[in-house]
Amino acid sequence: MKNLLLGVFSILCWTPLFSQKDYKWERIDSIGKTKDELYSATKMFIAVEWKSAKDVIQNDDKEAGLIMIKGLYSVSETGFMGALYTYNYSYNVTFRFKDGKYKMNIDNVYCAKSTDLIGGRVYDGYALQPFEPGNEPDASGWDIVCPPKKWPIIMNKLKTNLETTVYDYSNYLKSAKSSNDW
Repeated sequence: MKNLLLGVFSILCWTPLFSQKDYKWERIDSIGKTKDELYSATKMFIAVEWKSAKDVIQNDDKEAGLIMIKGLYSVSETGFMGALYTYNYSYNVTFRFKDGKYKMNIDNVYCAKSTDLIGGRVYDGYALQPFEPGNEPDASGWDIVCPPKKWPIIMNKLKTNLETTVYDYSNYLKSAKSSNDW
């Protein structure tokens, strides 16, 4: 009984250290553009970065200086005996702007769907959350997740993609010409 209580107590103490946190990217920067110029450039960036701006934009409020999108990133890795596992990660991007300043947030990153292309199995909402120690798949889950050795590769691809989006947006705003400069 003492061992059981000690085990439960240990789990309760250590769980917060390894629990999933909402991983976020945030960039705030000043730039010599008006709110309208930033809004227009952001709409163009969304049209270039995502396949269909209509499909990803969830909220578009020019007056408030806000655009919110829901993106999807797909990453694949081969697993045991050549099985191909595909993970579709959903995420939110919020763009805020006012005269001379913008803010970009990426948050709510989660695995919306995983697919095993050998067995043809689909797992909607399978909770494969990134970026936290202890979230790696274990051997018992190999039929629905890739082997643990591949897990860091998947997480690095996802992280690189989202970081690149933040970097590309910043560069796009700096290089975007105002409507009078062409």
